[in-house]
Amino acid sequence: MCKFHFKKILLLAVIFCISSHLKSQILSSRMNEVFSQQILSGDNILQYPWEITYGPDDSLWVTESRGYKLYKIHPGNGGKRIVLDISTGSTWLGNTGNGDDTLNAQNMTSWTSWPQGGFAGMAIHPDFGKGMSKDFVYVTYIWKYMSGTSPAGVIYRNKLVRFTYNFTNGRLETPAVLDWNLPGSSDHNSQRLIIAPVEGTPFLFMGSGDMGSGQFGNRYRPINAQDPNSREGKILRYNLEPDADVSYYDKWIPNDNPYGSPTNAVWNIGMRNNQGFAYDTSTNTLYGAAHGPFSDDEINIIERRRNYGHPRVIGYSSDGNYNGNAARGFSNSITAGAPYTNCNITGYTPPPAYSSGSPYCGNSSLDPVGNEAANVTAINASGNGDYLNPIFSAYASTPALIASTWQNNPSNSGWESEGWSGLELYSNNMIPGWKRSLVAAGLKWGRMIRLPLDATGTKTLPSGIGSTTGNTGDTITYFQSPNRYRDLAFGPNGKDIYVIMDNGATSGPSGSANVVTACKGCVIKYSFLGYNSDASGLSKIPKNIAVSTGSTGTCNTANQITIDATNNNLWVPITGLDGNIVAEINAMGQNLGVVSTSYYLNEGAVRTNSGIKYLDRNITITPANNSFGTPVKIRLYLTGTEFTNYTNAGGVSNITFLRIHKNGDACGSTIQQNTTELSATTTNLANITQGTSGYVLQTSVTSFSSFYFAARNTVLPVQLISFTGKLNSDLSGLLQWKSENQVNLLAYGIERSVDGTNFYQIGSVNATSSASGSFAYTDRDAQNQNALTVYYRLKLTDTDGSYKYSIIVTINLPTTKGLISIAPNPVSDKLKGTVISPMTGNVTISIFDNAGRLVSRTGAFLVKGTNNILQNTSTLNSGLYYLTISGNGITIQSKFQKF
Repeated sequence: MCKFHFKKILLLAVIFCISSHLKSQILSSRMNEVFSQQILSGDNILQYPWEITYGPDDSLWVTESRGYKLYKIHPGNGGKRIVLDISTGSTWLGNTGNGDDTLNAQNMTSWTSWPQGGFAGMAIHPDFGKGMSKDFVYVTYIWKYMSGTSPAGVIYRNKLVRFTYNFTNGRLETPAVLDWNLPGSSDHNSQRLIIAPVEGTPFLFMGSGDMGSGQFGNRYRPINAQDPNSREGKILRYNLEPDADVSYYDKWIPNDNPYGSPTNAVWNIGMRNNQGFAYDTSTNTLYGAAHGPFSDDEINIIERRRNYGHPRVIGYSSDGNYNGNAARGFSNSITAGAPYTNCNITGYTPPPAYSSGSPYCGNSSLDPVGNEAANVTAINASGNGDYLNPIFSAYASTPALIASTWQNNPSNSGWESEGWSGLELYSNNMIPGWKRSLVAAGLKWGRMIRLPLDATGTKTLPSGIGSTTGNTGDTITYFQSPNRYRDLAFGPNGKDIYVIMDNGATSGPSGSANVVTACKGCVIKYSFLGYNSDASGLSKIPKNIAVSTGSTGTCNTANQITIDATNNNLWVPITGLDGNIVAEINAMGQNLGVVSTSYYLNEGAVRTNSGIKYLDRNITITPANNSFGTPVKIRLYLTGTEFTNYTNAGGVSNITFLRIHKNGDACGSTIQQNTTELSATTTNLANITQGTSGYVLQTSVTSFSSFYFAARNTVLPVQLISFTGKLNSDLSGLLQWKSENQVNLLAYGIERSVDGTNFYQIGSVNATSSASGSFAYTDRDAQNQNALTVYYRLKLTDTDGSYKYSIIVTINLPTTKGLISIAPNPVSDKLKGTVISPMTGNVTISIFDNAGRLVSRTGAFLVKGTNNILQNTSTLNSGLYYLTISGNGITIQSKFQKF
């Protein structure tokens, strides 16, 4: 759960523009992204916009919940036109309705209260505009006021209608009613629509709220979210086109719906007020955002015949924070009287305000929750669908705070329920670190909320900035404002975010929580620009964002960016197709136009040109304008693995010694031209996502081309005149060498290997101050190596950290010596050894304890070369022992530990 209470997050307030063409830069969040802001539709022009969708025709489709109109709005200049008008008195369609008495809302001007929502949800058919005669648009709206009495509550009727878009006159026509008797209320109507596939076939899903039952004007109304025969508190599923069923309305209900098809549209149960949907095509996952009561807004995965717990489980079932409390109403609003007995929960003492005659008593859906974990068991045993926990539960209050809220009815501004509304999945890769994030529109606190997902889509991840939540994830909030954010949509370019605002507070609990004072009913466009000025010389890109990877052995194409007057004073990131970082450019106030980037990832041995070793990554940047007066700043990124490979291949040993090099090559595998070394500063980019590490180097350039990473563009001047190795009589190894031109040479590192490939440093000899010198080093452990040949090389290191290697010399151990290795060591019941024998013959294998006493002796026959031996050690006590093999041409000993 998120540990950041909204009152404790310091965000930059949004200042809204007056002109729809005026743009301003704003810092959006603690993640340091900078966006431009443009008002596409200004103050009070639209009446409570509710749904915004970026359509396949490159238009914004926006419903107006209280104006009962649907608009198409230009995403660039805000120009708008009405494509559907079903407001009271409208003659747009007339009264033709496929068994319905009217398509228009009835007597809206006489409604005693306004429903939550109204003309709300909308979805566009996936084949819209493809010439397949499926130019369908689905809408849902409240069309009829029924009653406003207690205990039934404030009741409306909701309708679901499919229209066909006429491309000739730009109007929605030919209505077909899918459902006309859906429950609606002054509170919790949900009404969100989405089209998503089930096993490859697309269907229409609709959120149907619990009608606010148990609270405010509906406080005495039963909560029917657990009843599969009620459409309150559910997700409903419909066909996009009618099937072959006889009944007109049954034609729109899929025959494989899980609860009594073909007459029941219910897909799953136990919802409170699902006001957002998002679908991930990469994992085939449908998500929903639902309001919590006093806390615990939820992100759920929407699946067939699942039960989401309302009103018996709120948020995570395991936290038990609603145990003994209720997901509705307030205890102090009930008439005082006799003790509360009819609905008593074992182990729970109700407040004295309850009376046995209260409408709560005898209505189990309005009881206190009892125990959430026990309720999960009961739900799973009910046969009405298996319980499914949310993947994220926001701002889960403590049991004490929930009890206080329920019993004392404080101001709604103190509740930790934010009221998440519209939901979208960011699947683009332009904004670093955003790919595979769920983003919700927040009503009560006026902001946008982002939750990064893991690769499976079943878990939210921590933001990496100030998070203390381990692996449970937390929220990142954007565009803090006085407004209520109703819905959002992403533009296809990956940079643009479109949001819509309520004109004021709506019904229910949010009525006293938020008074809109700025940009009422606006449509606002936010466009990602980059990152603001450096943080003490370092990049402001969050450290948890990984360095982009890709395919090895080829040039990978990065995302194109544009640097113009809107962002030429910012650090503009270049991302790979994985949404991670490749480079940054600060154009220093100059327009570079469209910037194209590709990067090559080498495989195999590191590349060498003119004696210089190059790292496995090179980056080619090509701007439209490659001629500018003031030097441009750039940052180039590489992975920790790439740097490690470079170090192991004889490159620099410390990242601070790495340099940026540049030449005129096109992107490719071969360094065709000599490179020019550029001055650079190097910054460690630690704690990258999933434990990998990376680095960023910064420099300034007067033109762009291909950039490489390498050591200083020089070769160490020291020269080895000779380097030899021989075996001493005591079986130690003697290494000797002579050198010249020891200018700035720091030391000679001695490295040893038993296979000629994997070397390890075993010692070091300091260089002398003289220009030339003779040196020696004795390896007294040579005879103990498990090989007949030992390899040596020198690592010559300069004072600036650069280095080079000598040739490799070998020392052969005597074949009469023989070799033995014991593995694993310590041993348990059986000792396993490998013996290299210089000749074939019989040997004696003896085991001595640490005091020199013989504890075991056996005979064996060894062949010349490698032999495997096995000794029973089960009878030995724990301690240190020595294994000795002696016989024809061999005498060797090795110690082992028995445990």
